[in-house]
Amino acid sequence: MDAQNSNNSVSQIGKLIYARDRQIWTANYDGSSQTQVPVTLPTNVTFAFGSIPQSALAISPDGQKIFFTAFNLNVTPKVLELYSVNFDGTGLNLVIGNGPVLGFYPFAAF
Repeated sequence: MDAQNSNNSVSQIGKLIYARDRQIWTANYDGSSQTQVPVTLPTNVTFAFGSIPQSALAISPDGQKIFFTAFNLNVTPKVLELYSVNFDGTGLNLVIGNGPVLGFYPFAAF
């Protein structure tokens, strides 16, 4: 069930979040209203979905942001980074960068 916060922006509490075709998607719990989140990643950054055990998607506790892992291919060896984005695909933000691929579990607190 959608809720509204004090800023009159709609939150996504009560939504599913998943990866399909290497993109982020949301849906209602019954599978209806499937919607792709149009995320534009920086050059040489790619989603980590399914690549490693610690690839992940999460919704912020207030339902305002999506958090996900992505590989930064601009450095050698490639590193895993944590990003956030709004549900409409805007506001992409690097939260944690340059984390080592091994032993980096960004969602351990969830």
